Amino acid sequence: MASPPGVAYVPMIWGPSSVTSATLAQVKGEGSTLLGFNEPDLASQSNMTVAQALSLWPQLEATGMTLGSPAVSANGATPGSWLDQFMSGAAARGDRVDFITLHWYGGDFSTGQEFFSYCKDAFDWLYRKAERGEPRMMTISLHTRIIGRPGRIGALDRLLAYICGHKSAWTCNRTAIARHWIERHSPHD
Repeated sequence: MASPPGVAYVPMIWGPSSVTSATLAQVKGEGSTLLGFNEPDLASQSNMTVAQALSLWPQLEATGMTLGSPAVSANGATPGSWLDQFMSGAAARGDRVDFITLHWYGGDFSTGQEFFSYCKDAFDWLYRKAERGEPRMMTISLHTRIIGRPGRIGALDRLLAYICGHKSAWTCNRTAIARHWIERHSPHD
């Protein structure tokens, strides 16, 4: 089945059993972006320790694909959480994580401030990496049912003002990202 125009399939390495040479070779042929492990913080999903994910991470890096962090199910904004431990461990090891992925079901950001704090922390970490010459991308996909609440929309406004206050940060929509990628990284070069 072919993707509609302008839509790209982005594969995910679901869990430890997916880290095989056959699977990694397959995903390399399916695009240029790869998502890390699915909800490793849940026993009912990929159920991985941080140490286990970090030990497998170099194999995902070796694909050469743009690489998204493991997508945790909850507590993304909590210091010491699974994602925080993973990102700290990856940074200490010099591992590459090109962007942060997060499954947000609306439960771990009760207030707009929690949402703002998490996204600001993610942006600050990525911005520091970019200042050292390591380009980074942060994507925030939001459903209006969740962010459109009066107690949360103000946090998005504050976050955008914060990000736009950094002169070298580029804020744009998906179409602009796609055009930028095609112009600079065209597979037809």
